Amino acid sequence: MANTFSSDIVPKIIGIAKETLSEEFGFAARLNKDFSAASGRVGDQVDIGVPQRGAAVTITPANVAPDGTDIVTTSRSITIDQFKGSAPVRLTTTEAQKYDLTSLMEQQIKESVREVAYAFNAYCWTQMNYRVPLTAGTAGQSIFNNGSSASIDPLADMYKVLRDSNANPANFDMVCNAADEAAAKKVSVLQQANTFGTDSVVVNGSVGRTQGFNLFVDQQGASHTIGTITTGLAAKAATAQALGTTSITVTTAASTGAIALKKGDPLSIGDERYVLQADATEASAATDATLVIFPGLKTALAGGEAVTLTTGAGTGTVGVAGDMSGFSAVTRLPETSFLGAAAQGQHIPVTDPKSGATMLLSFYGQFFQGMFQASMVYGADTTDEDKILRYFSS
Repeated sequence: MANTFSSDIVPKIIGIAKETLSEEFGFAARLNKDFSAASGRVGDQVDIGVPQRGAAVTITPANVAPDGTDIVTTSRSITIDQFKGSAPVRLTTTEAQKYDLTSLMEQQIKESVREVAYAFNAYCWTQMNYRVPLTAGTAGQSIFNNGSSASIDPLADMYKVLRDSNANPANFDMVCNAADEAAAKKVSVLQQANTFGTDSVVVNGSVGRTQGFNLFVDQQGASHTIGTITTGLAAKAATAQALGTTSITVTTAASTGAIALKKGDPLSIGDERYVLQADATEASAATDATLVIFPGLKTALAGGEAVTLTTGAGTGTVGVAGDMSGFSAVTRLPETSFLGAAAQGQHIPVTDPKSGATMLLSFYGQFFQGMFQASMVYGADTTDEDKILRYFSS
């Protein structure tokens, strides 16, 4: 078998791969992206600039440059920590002669690209679930339910949480699961053209934009199992813990106290919100425990401040809403050379025209057989956690 794709199939391969990539990204397609056709490897770090808010300063005209308060721009480093590829597809020379190879490759490319796209999208959901401290919703209840009746009112509460954190409403998206989308379609105010302003829900089954959010669906949405606090949990008494600290000491005062908190649990300390980065248990009542949190403390602790699970959080599915530029993803093409020497086989880079995600299609022909595989390297992290929130649903 030749070591290259025939010239007539290459355009089809690229077209099919792009089409499939565009179909299979839900959450990942909405994110702030640093997608590049440059090569990369696991362990590489990519710096993403994070714009900083500032306050207006008074300027006094003078014969010298004004002495204002400079804003120091910052960045967040995202590590490429995933190298995923589709399961290899092998064909012997005999099989290649037996099958309609062009048709087979077209269909197989769809499945192979979809396999890697799913892995990337699911990874972004997982990372988000541990790196977004703002929350809304009520666990076990669709975000489109308000008590016992279908309603879009909870979206207004989500909107308020985001506005309070100064997120830009012009960029608000909401990515939910299929169950929440179905619940939205049952809301009477969205079904009625005279109230919603369009018959898109009844005619096309499309909610589109409501309450300031563009609605998207992703079947790979995250889920979470909430931890427990048996009795009151507080920062260790009479123990100062500095601003920015990411590992805080806590204890339960009561003799019956206990905690069994889970990674991803949303925590509240005063008016500030955090998300737990590792499971945490208390060895015995009224003993110290350590909570690893993100972000670092926004307010220094003097000791004794109450630490609680954020209201509404619980076990169930998780969606995300807000300005998705607060979460960033990085993709690079896997390297195809070693010390400057080209790797064996033919490698075709493919970029999704919608999301910009890059993927490498590789074909190797050797010893009477050929192998096809799709692959990509990537990483993701929050770059401005105040722009987005998780919501807990059914």
